[in-house]
Amino acid sequence: MSDATNETVRLSDDDIAFLLMILRNSNRPLTTAQLVEALREQSLLVARD
Repeated sequence: MSDATNETVRLSDDDIAFLLMILRNSNRPLTTAQLVEALREQSLLVARD
């Protein structure tokens, strides 16, 4: 079993819109881990701008 911790994360409206866009545009089912990784990558890109 992994060392996952239970943490509360608050998503902005932009985060939700980004995740919904990914889900709508995906041609295959995505795992929670894939969605989390996509959100992390997106937040890193936004932080650079």
